[in-house]
Amino acid sequence: MPATATVGQRIASHGAGRPSAVNALVWEQFVDRIIVALREAETAIITGKSPVDHLNMPTWWRTSRQTFGKHIVKVPSEDSVTDVLVRTLEMIKAASLDDDFLRIQQISFSDQQKRRSQSRVGRGAYSTDIRVVSGLVADLDLRIEAKIMLGGNDATAYCGPDGALRFGDPVNPYTDAPIGMMLAYAVRHDAAKWRLDIERKLVGFDAINSADDILAGGETLLASDLEVGDRPVTVVHLTLCLETDPSIRNLDKSK
Repeated sequence: MPATATVGQRIASHGAGRPSAVNALVWEQFVDRIIVALREAETAIITGKSPVDHLNMPTWWRTSRQTFGKHIVKVPSEDSVTDVLVRTLEMIKAASLDDDFLRIQQISFSDQQKRRSQSRVGRGAYSTDIRVVSGLVADLDLRIEAKIMLGGNDATAYCGPDGALRFGDPVNPYTDAPIGMMLAYAVRHDAAKWRLDIERKLVGFDAINSADDILAGGETLLASDLEVGDRPVTVVHLTLCLETDPSIRNLDKSK
């Protein structure tokens, strides 16, 4: 495998321990297009071009405020960001051309969808933050976990049992697929800093077999490998940058 592998090469490297009903190249095309769509959605949200006027909705913000020096800062709510992100992704799909992978594979985006394999049913069933699935190939099913990244212990929480390690849960695995994704909703600092923090935290967990580069969506991103039983799963890590009100990034600069 090359020093920096593509998504398809990474999945192919899983070998017989993780058979997939979907060709590794199709997975690569799928994940690459979703990452591009996520970048398009990020731009739409931060420029006020999402399908909803989220910044003027009280529920966009966490109910608790963050104190930053003399300032009281409003921080976006994780669930609200996910909701608006999914709506924006659906808007992007609706505007796509007929020959776009999103149209060809009848891709749909949804939030808070139940995990396929788990020990619970009904209201107590475990869910995933975002599900991206093909209407033509049921096994082309990408599950995404998201976390707000502000500071403090956020990188630890992102990597831990309620974050990236969920993909290795042997009883209630976050995904049945050979690949999943983590989204960092960064509201302070830049993507490079969060990548460094996340990578440092990931390698400290015994369950993480590796954390290194992957080529996905035209970018060099962080990917981590872990196992569900004897089945390898690769998790791609992507950071989307959003803002608080007022912007903590601007407050940092003014110090």
